[in-house]
Amino acid sequence: MVKDDSWNNTYFWRYPNNVPLTYLLSLWLRLMHLINLTTNTELHILNFFFLDGFIVLMLVTLYQLNKRKSIVIGGFTFLVMSPFAYTYYLQIFYSDLPSMLVLLIIFRSLLLWNQKSKKQKIISGGILSLMILIGELIRPNLIVLLPAIAIVSIFLVLGKILKKSKLIIPIIIIIISFSLSFPITKIIYSASKYHKDSAYELPLTSWVMMGLNQKTNGTYSGSDISHEIKRTSLIVRQKYDKKRIMTRIKKLGPFGVLKQWIIKLGVLLNVGSIQSWYNGGFREAPNWYQKNATFFETLTSISYQIATIVLWLFVITFLWNWIPNLSKKKDPIILLVIITILGYLAFHTLIWETEERYGQIILPLILFLFGALSGHTPRPMIVKSRSLLMLITLAFLNLLSSANLISTLYPKPQVVVAQRSQLSTQYHAKRLLIKKGSVISEKLVFNYKANKFYIEIPASSNFKVELINTKSKHRYRLRPNGTAYDYQGKIIRGEYYIILKDKQNESQQIEVVQTRNYKLSPYSLMFNHHTMRYASLIYKGIYDPKR
Repeated sequence: MVKDDSWNNTYFWRYPNNVPLTYLLSLWLRLMHLINLTTNTELHILNFFFLDGFIVLMLVTLYQLNKRKSIVIGGFTFLVMSPFAYTYYLQIFYSDLPSMLVLLIIFRSLLLWNQKSKKQKIISGGILSLMILIGELIRPNLIVLLPAIAIVSIFLVLGKILKKSKLIIPIIIIIISFSLSFPITKIIYSASKYHKDSAYELPLTSWVMMGLNQKTNGTYSGSDISHEIKRTSLIVRQKYDKKRIMTRIKKLGPFGVLKQWIIKLGVLLNVGSIQSWYNGGFREAPNWYQKNATFFETLTSISYQIATIVLWLFVITFLWNWIPNLSKKKDPIILLVIITILGYLAFHTLIWETEERYGQIILPLILFLFGALSGHTPRPMIVKSRSLLMLITLAFLNLLSSANLISTLYPKPQVVVAQRSQLSTQYHAKRLLIKKGSVISEKLVFNYKANKFYIEIPASSNFKVELINTKSKHRYRLRPNGTAYDYQGKIIRGEYYIILKDKQNESQQIEVVQTRNYKLSPYSLMFNHHTMRYASLIYKGIYDPKR
């Protein structure tokens, strides 16, 4: 799958950290192609494998931690009964869920290390090393595990129990594995024929600079990047970033920096928008969903936020009553989990750019603590926590019952039909050059009414663009509007064709996304009556109840 021309856009030159993930994914796709599966099916299999694997392994781990069925039921309720299993992680394959699974396997290896025979330790050591390598390759912030291990090791040395803990060998394995990630990365670059280009690469300081951006609350800033990429080299960008960083720190001042950190921590721990992470809307949501979309989205947001808050309250209650004894088998691992959580939070709060989904990396660690610390809670505190959780549950049910009312009072625009996947023009995506007199068409299905539709077309191009209802033959004429052609008015349910006819006497460009064996839209693009199976226009239909 990975060929010489795979890297011929600036995305991977700017973000070389995504090359190992892309290469590993290509190995999976290449393997699955041997049994003639489509790329769509192959990605769905990956999602199911990682999601179900994570859930099952997490529940097994919870049982192994304290043998209490109630804790396993609590973990099952969170992972299976909440939106966790049915939104982002099931719909979109990315590094987030594999990283969470890797982190869980790492801490399971440490937890069970002393229970294994010599032969089992050899196998477990190999798995631990492999997980560290994969985890660091696909998500470099796993490096926070190293300072966490260093801190725990210092505590064990000061307590003169490092040898007794029997964690020396796995610690050495982890350190060696991290050091191997650098040559392995170079091997992947060589195997995939990828070469860095410092003329496009963004320095690490880019994310530090974005983390100090007040306007975006420390999240990814397109404005920052657009200003930075105008600089001609990596060194110039670094100098620009450092200057901007110092300017922003001075402008914020001590209290402003502290406020920025608090805001970033809030962003990091917010899970209410899980359904929209890397998701700009469904391609063709059914009519029954569209009628109640705002209600379902409100329900999803509230239920996952409440589930997360309840989980955190349990863990905080258990932590409050935990008195660490590092001479016990589990306690050094528990302490390592806690410090690793703090490391992730500190990294994205104090240093790096932050996003809501970044905070999910600590979820397996929070659930680990949920299982490991539950037996440490004194009886009186259990009674108090149950009373508190009962009040929260009642509040939760009240919120759910009012979710429909909220959605009625504050209806949101809904994506009715869409194909928005593309390689952004900022990464120098290639446009399709068409000859004069060409006709391009693509089938669309509106399962719900809409009042706005647009299709991306370069501002320099000139087309006659129409949306035609296949049953009534009614035509909706789209007009140029910047880098798109749009129609604003009532569009009824039904099947349509979007048709673009060339109006120039010379060749011109059009925005078309083309992939290899990967179908992004439900229907293929037609170019001069020839089917382009894995190509699609970039479009979106919206129903805005306020219009």
